[in-house]
Amino acid sequence: MIDPRLTTLRTFAACGTVAATAELTGYSASAVSGQLRELQQALGMTLLVKDGRGLRLTSTGRYLVRRSDELAAMWEDIRAGALGAGDQAPTHFGIGGFSTASSNLLAPLAATLRTTRPEISVHVIEASPTRCFELLVAERIDLAVIVSMQGNVQVEEDDRFESI
Repeated sequence: MIDPRLTTLRTFAACGTVAATAELTGYSASAVSGQLRELQQALGMTLLVKDGRGLRLTSTGRYLVRRSDELAAMWEDIRAGALGAGDQAPTHFGIGGFSTASSNLLAPLAATLRTTRPEISVHVIEASPTRCFELLVAERIDLAVIVSMQGNVQVEEDDRFESI
Protein backbone atom coordinates (compact mmCIF):
# COMPACT_ATOMS: atom_id res chain seq x y z
CA MET A 1 0.00 0.00 0.00
CA ILE A 2 1.22 3.47 -0.81
CA ASP A 3 1.94 5.79 2.11
CA PRO A 4 -1.31 7.69 2.77
CA ARG A 5 0.72 10.88 3.28
CA LEU A 6 1.78 10.60 -0.35
CA THR A 7 -1.86 10.29 -1.40
CA THR A 8 -2.57 13.43 0.63
CA LEU A 9 0.25 15.24 -1.20
CA ARG A 10 -1.14 14.10 -4.58
CA THR A 11 -4.59 15.31 -3.55
CA PHE A 12 -3.15 18.65 -2.42
CA ALA A 13 -1.46 19.01 -5.81
CA ALA A 14 -4.78 18.41 -7.56
CA CYS A 15 -6.81 20.71 -5.26
CA GLY A 16 -4.33 23.46 -4.50
CA THR A 17 -5.32 24.18 -0.90
CA VAL A 18 -5.20 22.45 2.45
CA ALA A 19 -8.90 23.21 3.02
CA ALA A 20 -9.95 21.65 -0.30
CA THR A 21 -7.71 18.65 0.36
CA ALA A 22 -9.27 18.22 3.81
CA GLU A 23 -12.78 18.44 2.42
CA LEU A 24 -12.02 15.93 -0.31
CA THR A 25 -10.19 13.40 1.87
CA GLY A 26 -12.47 13.67 4.87
CA TYR A 27 -9.60 14.71 7.15
CA SER A 28 -9.48 17.92 9.13
CA ALA A 29 -7.32 20.74 7.78
CA SER A 30 -4.92 20.28 10.70
CA ALA A 31 -4.64 16.54 9.92
CA VAL A 32 -3.82 17.34 6.28
CA SER A 33 -1.20 19.89 7.37
CA GLY A 34 0.22 17.35 9.80
CA GLN A 35 0.44 14.64 7.14
CA LEU A 36 2.18 16.99 4.71
CA ARG A 37 4.60 18.13 7.42
CA GLU A 38 5.31 14.51 8.47
CA LEU A 39 5.97 13.49 4.86
CA GLN A 40 8.47 16.32 4.43
CA GLN A 41 10.21 15.34 7.68
CA ALA A 42 10.28 11.63 6.81
CA LEU A 43 11.80 12.35 3.40
CA GLY A 44 14.09 15.13 4.62
CA MET A 45 12.95 17.31 1.72
CA THR A 46 11.09 20.58 1.35
CA LEU A 47 7.98 19.73 -0.65
CA LEU A 48 5.87 22.78 0.18
CA VAL A 49 6.53 26.43 0.92
CA LYS A 50 4.30 29.18 2.23
CA ASP A 51 2.70 31.27 -0.47
CA GLY A 52 0.73 34.13 1.05
CA ARG A 53 -1.81 32.51 3.36
CA GLY A 54 -1.51 29.14 1.63
CA LEU A 55 1.06 26.64 0.46
CA ARG A 56 2.50 25.73 -2.90
CA LEU A 57 4.56 22.82 -4.11
CA THR A 58 8.29 23.27 -4.59
CA SER A 59 9.94 21.83 -7.69
CA THR A 60 10.88 18.83 -5.52
CA GLY A 61 7.24 18.48 -4.48
CA ARG A 62 6.05 18.67 -8.08
CA TYR A 63 8.58 16.02 -9.09
CA LEU A 64 7.48 13.75 -6.24
CA VAL A 65 3.80 14.16 -7.19
CA ARG A 66 4.52 13.41 -10.85
CA ARG A 67 6.48 10.27 -9.99
CA SER A 68 4.00 9.20 -7.31
CA ASP A 69 1.26 9.32 -9.95
CA GLU A 70 3.28 6.71 -11.84
CA LEU A 71 3.69 4.72 -8.62
CA ALA A 72 -0.06 4.84 -7.96
CA ALA A 73 -0.81 3.60 -11.48
CA MET A 74 1.69 0.77 -11.06
CA TRP A 75 0.20 -0.13 -7.68
CA GLU A 76 -3.31 -0.27 -9.20
CA ASP A 77 -2.05 -2.61 -11.94
CA ILE A 78 -0.38 -4.85 -9.35
CA ARG A 79 -3.46 -4.83 -7.13
CA ALA A 80 -5.79 -5.64 -10.04
CA GLY A 81 -3.49 -8.45 -11.16
CA ALA A 82 -3.39 -9.92 -7.66
CA LEU A 83 -7.16 -9.76 -7.35
CA GLY A 84 -7.54 -11.44 -10.74
CA ALA A 85 -4.97 -14.13 -9.98
CA GLY A 86 -6.84 -15.14 -6.86
CA ASP A 87 -10.34 -14.77 -8.31
CA GLN A 88 -11.02 -12.12 -5.71
CA ALA A 89 -13.10 -8.99 -6.07
CA PRO A 90 -12.49 -5.67 -4.36
CA THR A 91 -14.54 -5.11 -1.22
CA HIS A 92 -15.27 -1.43 -1.94
CA PHE A 93 -16.14 0.21 -5.23
CA GLY A 94 -16.77 3.92 -5.61
CA ILE A 95 -18.26 5.47 -8.72
CA GLY A 96 -18.85 9.11 -9.51
CA GLY A 97 -20.40 11.15 -12.24
CA PHE A 98 -22.47 14.15 -13.20
CA SER A 99 -26.17 14.23 -12.22
CA THR A 100 -27.64 12.59 -15.34
CA ALA A 101 -25.02 9.83 -15.33
CA SER A 102 -25.51 9.27 -11.61
CA SER A 103 -29.25 8.79 -11.86
CA ASN A 104 -29.47 7.05 -15.25
CA LEU A 105 -26.28 4.95 -15.30
CA LEU A 106 -24.55 4.76 -11.96
CA ALA A 107 -27.53 4.19 -9.65
CA PRO A 108 -28.76 1.18 -11.69
CA LEU A 109 -25.18 -0.14 -11.90
CA ALA A 110 -24.80 0.19 -8.13
CA ALA A 111 -28.14 -1.59 -7.57
CA THR A 112 -27.08 -4.44 -9.86
CA LEU A 113 -23.71 -4.78 -8.15
CA ARG A 114 -25.32 -4.78 -4.71
CA THR A 115 -27.66 -7.58 -5.82
CA THR A 116 -25.18 -9.71 -7.76
CA ARG A 117 -22.09 -9.03 -5.63
CA PRO A 118 -23.31 -8.32 -2.08
CA GLU A 119 -19.75 -8.68 -0.74
CA ILE A 120 -18.82 -5.43 -2.51
CA SER A 121 -19.70 -2.17 -0.79
CA VAL A 122 -20.74 0.21 -3.58
CA HIS A 123 -21.14 3.95 -3.21
CA VAL A 124 -22.18 6.53 -5.81
CA ILE A 125 -21.11 10.17 -5.67
CA GLU A 126 -22.71 12.83 -7.84
CA ALA A 127 -20.06 15.38 -8.79
CA SER A 128 -18.88 17.74 -11.49
CA PRO A 129 -16.21 16.49 -13.91
CA THR A 130 -13.49 18.47 -12.11
CA ARG A 131 -14.61 17.09 -8.77
CA CYS A 132 -14.63 13.54 -10.22
CA PHE A 133 -10.97 13.94 -11.21
CA GLU A 134 -10.16 15.15 -7.69
CA LEU A 135 -12.04 12.19 -6.17
CA LEU A 136 -10.11 9.78 -8.40
CA VAL A 137 -6.78 11.29 -7.34
CA ALA A 138 -7.83 11.17 -3.68
CA GLU A 139 -8.77 7.50 -4.18
CA ARG A 140 -12.33 8.14 -2.98
CA ILE A 141 -13.78 6.66 -6.19
CA ASP A 142 -12.56 4.00 -8.61
CA LEU A 143 -14.49 5.01 -11.72
CA ALA A 144 -15.92 8.28 -13.00
CA VAL A 145 -18.38 8.92 -15.80
CA ILE A 146 -18.08 12.41 -17.21
CA VAL A 147 -18.92 14.17 -20.44
CA SER A 148 -15.80 14.63 -22.51
CA MET A 149 -15.58 18.31 -23.25
CA GLN A 150 -13.40 19.80 -25.93
CA GLY A 151 -10.23 21.14 -24.39
CA ASN A 152 -10.49 19.05 -21.23
CA VAL A 153 -6.80 19.06 -20.37
CA GLN A 154 -7.22 16.52 -17.57
CA VAL A 155 -8.32 13.79 -19.98
CA GLU A 156 -6.20 14.77 -22.95
CA GLU A 157 -2.85 15.35 -21.26
CA ASP A 158 -2.92 13.33 -18.04
CA ASP A 159 -1.83 9.70 -18.33
CA ARG A 160 -3.64 8.85 -15.09
CA PHE A 161 -7.00 9.10 -16.84
CA GLU A 162 -8.36 7.13 -19.76
CA SER A 163 -11.07 8.22 -22.14
CA ILE A 164 -13.30 5.48 -23.54
